[in-house]
Amino acid sequence: MTQGNIGALRTLRDTLVEQRRAAAKSGDAQAVIAAQQHIVIIDAAIADERALGQAEKDEEAMGRAIKRGNSNADIGEVSIVADPIKRAD
Repeated sequence: MTQGNIGALRTLRDTLVEQRRAAAKSGDAQAVIAAQQHIVIIDAAIADERALGQAEKDEEAMGRAIKRGNSNADIGEVSIVADPIKRAD
């Protein structure tokens, strides 16, 4: 779902960039500013989606580490095991 969201946000961003360029060519400063404000918001949303995707990957790696290791281990021990598993997967 996250990759789909990122793709949709990038498409929307590309449209806004084109609108900003058109506004700049026509000399419409307010339209340029409005488009840029929306672009900044979309960039933040893309960053949030990427962070969410990374968090999901980290959670999955942690689950695999718990299954492969000692289920009674504390979070620090599991974290040490999860990082190499995440890289290997």
